[in-house]
Amino acid sequence: NMTLSSSDQKLLLTWEDEPSCSALKDAVVYELLVLIADKQEHHDNVVVTHDQTGSTHSWNWTSYLPLECATHSVWLRSRYNNQTSPWVKEKNQRSKRFEVYPRDGAFEAGSTATFCCILPAGERFHKMYLSGYNGVNMRSTRISNQTYALTLNLNEASNVCIDVKCKTNRTTYGACAFVGYPPGDKDLQCETQDLKSVECRWTVGRNTQFWSRTKYQLQGRYSLQKTHQKKHISCGKMVIFNDYVHLILVPVRMFAPEEVTASTINSRNVSLKWRWTVDEYEHLNLTCEVQGSKTSGVGLNAAVLTDLMPNWTYEVTVRCRTETWRWGNWSRGLDFHTKGDVPDALDVWMQMKENQVVVVWKMPLTNQSHGEITDYEVTWANTTTRVPPSEHSLTLRLDTSEEHNITVTAWNINGSSSPSTVTTPNISPGMKIPELQHLSQGRIQTSSHHLSHGTRVNSSWITGSNGSFMLSWPVSPASSCGYIIDWCPTLDCQTVDWIKVPANSTNVTIFSNGLRYSLSIYACTEGAPVLLERREGIEEKLFKSLEVKQQEMDAEVSWEKIPVRQQPAFIRGFTLYYWNKDNTVFNVSTGENTEERWTSTNIHYCCSEVWGHPDNSIFSMKTPTSIHVLT
Repeated sequence: NMTLSSSDQKLLLTWEDEPSCSALKDAVVYELLVLIADKQEHHDNVVVTHDQTGSTHSWNWTSYLPLECATHSVWLRSRYNNQTSPWVKEKNQRSKRFEVYPRDGAFEAGSTATFCCILPAGERFHKMYLSGYNGVNMRSTRISNQTYALTLNLNEASNVCIDVKCKTNRTTYGACAFVGYPPGDKDLQCETQDLKSVECRWTVGRNTQFWSRTKYQLQGRYSLQKTHQKKHISCGKMVIFNDYVHLILVPVRMFAPEEVTASTINSRNVSLKWRWTVDEYEHLNLTCEVQGSKTSGVGLNAAVLTDLMPNWTYEVTVRCRTETWRWGNWSRGLDFHTKGDVPDALDVWMQMKENQVVVVWKMPLTNQSHGEITDYEVTWANTTTRVPPSEHSLTLRLDTSEEHNITVTAWNINGSSSPSTVTTPNISPGMKIPELQHLSQGRIQTSSHHLSHGTRVNSSWITGSNGSFMLSWPVSPASSCGYIIDWCPTLDCQTVDWIKVPANSTNVTIFSNGLRYSLSIYACTEGAPVLLERREGIEEKLFKSLEVKQQEMDAEVSWEKIPVRQQPAFIRGFTLYYWNKDNTVFNVSTGENTEERWTSTNIHYCCSEVWGHPDNSIFSMKTPTSIHVLT
């Protein structure tokens, strides 16, 4: 079933596979030859894969020569592995009329064109040329006994028809050629809303230089003639549809859906439906968007939204479009409230205090409670107790030398959350509860802590800035489910706060309120958490302000007293720095004097630092506050 068709200078070959090809597992290669006037002009291959076997195959090729000028034949054979089939061929016969071809051809300026001249028997070819046109790279060739060709570069446009002449020993043959530019129109946009009328707009391109005006056709049925001076053309609305067989030709910008309602409302999903004002929409393949979720279907007039928040108010709007065009208008908004559900699992943690365990949990947010919390249920060993919704902790007296599994659930009118379990570590007799020692006797007591397996953990200092502490730690092989970081004010650790991070994260930022904090880093395991590190931190900016009072040649510098709970150490004195106009830096120490003032003469600028470690090293520094004193 091989067929050859032609249009202008293009050949189109179509064929089908031999039925036996369906049994082949590998690709079949089709080899093609193009002969012009019995001389090979082109060679090509078409690969047909196994999944393409059985379909109709096609191949096209554009000849440099008008098809009327010479017989074009296409030869085809198949090749599989090392075997080839016999050749089969189809051909396109040349014209039998003695003329110049192509007739009334249109060419783009800058392109290469080939014209031919077919002569009757007995006439001898003399020359071919273009009358009044200066083409370049012009050459004549003989195609066959009575056919000759002229090839040249059409280097410039012409606003008149150019005569192509073929002179023989008896007469002159001729044809007309137009050289210009394609119209270059762009940004064509056609759309319909009611599927009965269409509106099209486009932008007109450059001057084509053709002598005739550009003609416009829409769908091959409606013609408009506009001059090239127009920069924007609109054909307005034209009724073109008698039935919706033609709808795929014009994109549809849809009207907004009407009467959007919620037919079924559950806790986590809702079923919506709407109505179309255009009946023909029922035959279109649509995609609709609701609340950021997209769904598709023919004549779509309903959708189901999933993964909604229980006990939550939503406002939704709907818009739709066809496969090939932009979104239609949004519908009016619809408000609905989902039903409640059981609470989400709680975020549970603990504090170890001597022979007590304080179980703590975070109050569920509105999007986690899914209804008003009625109470909490705490279970350990064979004991269960209820905690009112205003409380978020429970203190238990337990034997800390053993591990204990403590489970907490939240309740609302819909039922209970999934249980959240925390396992307390066993602390052997003689081991210290992991807690930093307080400052005493003017020195910092570095402390060591014990993991449940007896490993010592030393504490260290960190300095915060901008109201936060940035923590990082090395990856721990003990971690199987991430890490837990908790913190509380060092001098008043009544309420602990915490955060849980995944196993692939080893840093976190903790926000503070200016107090000295004790921070702990734990490895999350399937059993009790493992203490990895302890840190104690203080904010960087200790000094809130510096003031100066000048009395003749003396200047008294003073600063606010640092509250005890913010002191990073037992303060034994202060060091102040000042510098002169040459930026030479000087410093002075108050010695063992802890009074928050200092008097000196002839200083220009100063700032202060506090020290308190046993080795008298600087611990924390305030950003310098500039003070200018007249001398």
